[in-house]
Parts: sequence; C-alpha cells; structure tokens
Amino acid sequence: MPRFQFERAKVIPGLREVLGALPGGLNPLDVAEWFLSPNPDLEVEDDENPLSPRDWLLSGAPVEAVVTLARGSW
Repeated sequence: MPRFQFERAKVIPGLREVLGALPGGLNPLDVAEWFLSPNPDLEVEDDENPLSPRDWLLSGAPVEAVVTLARGSW
C-alpha cells in the first residue's frame, strides 16, 4: 500500500472519494506524486504556500476541492 495514503496508521480523510475521481489506468507513481506535490489551487487563507492534496485532506479542508482537481488534473 502506498504510504501517502496513511497518517498514523489510518487512511487519510477523503481518500476514497479522491481516488474514485481519478481516471483509471494511471501509473501509481504518478498518483503518489500528484498527492504529495503542492498544488497552487489548494491555498489556505493564512498561508501563501500551497498545500499538496494529501496535506489539504489532512488539514480538514473540504474534500470536494481535491475531488475537483482529481477530475481535471489529467
């Protein structure tokens, strides 16, 4: 199991929804890189640095933002 999917031995919140929004047939390494790379569309108001999809989900921010990116990033 790819390690990016877990935090403290638990599946990260929203993972199922985001994985379901990704197109089929993607290379697992590309998916991992996408989850771990900062995305300029995922910014928190108090911070200028964008978050990765994984960090966004862990922050408790809306899952739908990452789902939308998953549908349109490929």
